[in-house]
Amino acid sequence: MKWTKDDMLSVIESLLLASDKPLKISDFLSCMGENFKASDIQKALVHLSSEYQKKHRGIQLREAAGGFQLVTKDENKSFVQSLKKGRPFRLSKPSLEVLSIIAYQQPCTRQEISQIRRTESGHIVKTLLERSLITFAGQSEQPGRPMMYKTTKKFLEVYGLKNLKSLPSLEDIKNEFAPEDANALSFNLSSISDS
Repeated sequence: MKWTKDDMLSVIESLLLASDKPLKISDFLSCMGENFKASDIQKALVHLSSEYQKKHRGIQLREAAGGFQLVTKDENKSFVQSLKKGRPFRLSKPSLEVLSIIAYQQPCTRQEISQIRRTESGHIVKTLLERSLITFAGQSEQPGRPMMYKTTKKFLEVYGLKNLKSLPSLEDIKNEFAPEDANALSFNLSSISDS
């Protein structure tokens, strides 16, 4: 079969729509056969991305967790949520704190998290494990060899991050809060090392 540019775009778009997780270039190549090169797929993704950026389109191509996925545009979020049954994916403020600490400190132990937050955090770590936002990262060399935790690919997908380097710097986070808002943070950002 002789493939046209439109044929390739159509297949790539179908694969993106059918997948429930970000697709890597290698995923496209394995589905489409040896007739294509990685550079062909990359060019097609750039083309699709520019198409989806047009005002009348309701979806966008997002790079997340080392791959690409189609998502609804942010400005349409409220409409999509009204269609979904059940509750949207939300975390409590303490859960977001623990997840943030793990994201910036990883790998880290439950004791280190609790020390930064100045309160016991084991139940929150358990919840984040159940939601597959964090996972085990081995055992620490500290006495008792406590478990260490790190974020998962699902974390990157949920927050639309290409990789961990896409996280905002701690300095950017501090600057985003007005001085009066900075006191509202329940844990001290300076106790997290910016990695």
